[in-house]
Amino acid sequence: MTPNKATKLSRLPGIFLTGIACFSVNLLQIQAAPLKLSASYNGLNVSVSFWTQSGLNYQIQTKTNLADTGWALLGGVISGSNAVSSVSDASNGSSRFYRVQVTTNSAVVPSMLHTSGTNIVNAGGSIIRLRGLNVGGWFIMEKWMCPLDSSGSLPDTYSAITNLDSRFGVATEQSLINAYQTNWITTTDLDNITNAGYNCVRMPVWWGNFYSITNTTSSGWRTDAFTVLDWLVTNCALRGIYVVIDMHGVVGGQGTSDDTGWQNQNQYWTNSTDQSQTAYMWRQIATHFNGNSAVAGYDLINEPDGTSSIADVWPAYTNLYTIVRAVDPNHMIIVEGTFGSWDWSMLPNPSVYGWTNIVYSMHEYQYNSSITQIEAGADNQVADFHNHLSWNVPDYIGEWNNMGMGAVCYDYSINAYDQAGMSWSMWAYKATHGLIPDGWGWYDPTYWPPTPNLESDSAATIVNDWMQWKTTTSFVVNPSVGL
Repeated sequence: MTPNKATKLSRLPGIFLTGIACFSVNLLQIQAAPLKLSASYNGLNVSVSFWTQSGLNYQIQTKTNLADTGWALLGGVISGSNAVSSVSDASNGSSRFYRVQVTTNSAVVPSMLHTSGTNIVNAGGSIIRLRGLNVGGWFIMEKWMCPLDSSGSLPDTYSAITNLDSRFGVATEQSLINAYQTNWITTTDLDNITNAGYNCVRMPVWWGNFYSITNTTSSGWRTDAFTVLDWLVTNCALRGIYVVIDMHGVVGGQGTSDDTGWQNQNQYWTNSTDQSQTAYMWRQIATHFNGNSAVAGYDLINEPDGTSSIADVWPAYTNLYTIVRAVDPNHMIIVEGTFGSWDWSMLPNPSVYGWTNIVYSMHEYQYNSSITQIEAGADNQVADFHNHLSWNVPDYIGEWNNMGMGAVCYDYSINAYDQAGMSWSMWAYKATHGLIPDGWGWYDPTYWPPTPNLESDSAATIVNDWMQWKTTTSFVVNPSVGL
């Protein structure tokens, strides 16, 4: 259901517009009733609010001029809840038109995305701005942001798994890791994301999710390699959320960070076996998700900063691009300029390699910086994108965080990216770096539940401790990040 007339919202502190109509939605007759939109403007954002009815889905759409072709989707699909819902839109000082599309809340499966010039569009040609969050600390347990272990001797996911294997055996270890994963992120978390108007999650994965920890040949491929990832994609699809599959840890490691799953490795660039096994892994992933429209695309290598050499990275990208395209011709492929100078100069014009349906991704972190420097970082990302518009490649800020500098600072970056037509996903959905209002999580803990000692605790204690880190148990929304 779409109202026949779009509503033009002026830049006033608050206005209310009402329309009454009778519609038929999927042969379900909707009685005439007021549809009331309220809009408020704080100098940076417009917040569009409206009453939602249980049993219906709502999608805000926008355009700057009614003569423009097509409407851009604003945020994700919102499930009606007999309550007021709001969606935020960046302001550029000009008028904007909005409309609300209403459908019955049977499964709303996102349509396949592809690139069109510098835009990402869906199967119907509507522009889609991916706006969402990274679900970090889930498949890759980074100790600084999740309750990995309290013993002090296990620095990364690999060491945690090998320790549990040694203590309890592989079957119990996998059961324990599954218990952690099924509590760290649940359907409630996905509801939180879609109900806030976001339409994307970026899912960091590593080779240990797909291969046996002791065997990275094809014979070591795990029978449960896709179990939890399928759960995520399926449940995101039901909520109108796209999933970016982000390879945070290639076989051998692309750097030394613990965020690759196994710290201090960085063997990928010089080890042809690691490269071959990574290619096999991507072939399996792309084959499995070929045709799945809830998957936005494949981020081939997260932060390939174990080398600063274009001569290493570009051939690696084009090799993996070719591997994926051989089995999946339709999904977007994402490559990162997150090495060397960490900008567009680290990537080629895609025509050099014949890359198509490609998205370029940058990460934006200004460590130990002032608000002014952080905001300048966002402005530089926008300028870099604008300087490469002739390449006809969309820009996706796959990771960014404004270091706890307050909601106004976070909103500045969101507005900059939104106004430039860029997609983004903040790091991270939830984090244990600090109690609320710590800036690393949209959801922060309100107290410190126990973190298990993987060296000495029983299996039952480990499970019990990890279960207490469920979002509904110990986390709340952190208003300081401005989402």
